[in-house]
Amino acid sequence: MFLAARQNSNVWHLFCGDRGVIDTLLNKPMISFEHNTQVLAKWLYVAHIAQVLCMTYVASQKGFDGVFLLRIMLVERSLAWYSGGERLVKKWHRANGTDVSTHAFRFTGRTPLIGTVQMMSETPASAWMDSILIPCARRELWLKRLEC
Repeated sequence: MFLAARQNSNVWHLFCGDRGVIDTLLNKPMISFEHNTQVLAKWLYVAHIAQVLCMTYVASQKGFDGVFLLRIMLVERSLAWYSGGERLVKKWHRANGTDVSTHAFRFTGRTPLIGTVQMMSETPASAWMDSILIPCARRELWLKRLEC
C-alpha cells in the first residue's frame, strides 16, 4: 500500500492504494469538486458518448469501419451492463476479505497529515517520510510523542 497527499486550496487529500495508480493520479492535474459530483459525472459520461458517436459518424462516411466500431462499442457496453462492474468489485472484496471506506479530514498542514498516517500505520518505521520531512531532532521528538 502506498500513501500520498496533495494540497488543493488548503484542503489535503489522502490517497492510498497501488503506487503506480497513485503516482499516475498525482502526476496529472487533479480537480476536486465538493458539490454536485453526480451531476458532473453524468454530464461527462453523456459528453463522452456524444463524442464517440460523432467520431463514429465521421468515420462511417469513409466506409464501414465506423459502423463496426459502433457495433463493438454497443457489445462492450451491453456486456459491461450485463456483468455489472460493481458486482465484480464487490465479489473481489468478498473473496479477499477487504473493505473500502472513505473519510474526509481537514489538516492544517502536511505535518499533521503525516503524523496521522504514521499513527494509523501502527508501525515504528518512519523512513518513508524522510523525503517529506527532513530528519532532525524536532522530528524525532515529534515521533516519540506520536507513539504515546
